[in-house]
Amino acid sequence: METDTALRISPIPESKMVLTEIRLLGRYFELYWCFTQGDSLPFDFPQEQLNEFPDRSYKQLLMTAIANKMNTINTYLAIQNEYLKDYYVLYLHYANGMDIPSDFPESILDQFPTRSYIHQLKGAITNLQKDINTEKANM
Repeated sequence: METDTALRISPIPESKMVLTEIRLLGRYFELYWCFTQGDSLPFDFPQEQLNEFPDRSYKQLLMTAIANKMNTINTYLAIQNEYLKDYYVLYLHYANGMDIPSDFPESILDQFPTRSYIHQLKGAITNLQKDINTEKANM
């Protein structure tokens, strides 16, 4: 239950930030593959990652960095999915004229406080779903 609370109070991650993490994870995997296979790195491989992990002796640190990036990305996606779920719940309650549950996250109610915000809420659902789909396509 503690995780649910942490996800509910976390700000929603921007898609740009998530996509950056996914690209960085891809570079880490590429670097790890080259270290493991003994292949040469592409000429245009980003210097920033080479500065972090300059040679094969950093392979264990690179594996840790990969695991950390995967955890970060999974956390971002979990937060986004939690927001999406809450947006859908609020939308259904507003659309059907139902009372909002007492334990509903206040941060979302602050964004969409009354039924008159239903169109903005629908837009937020659409945009967040689009962001999530884009991020998943880039994985």
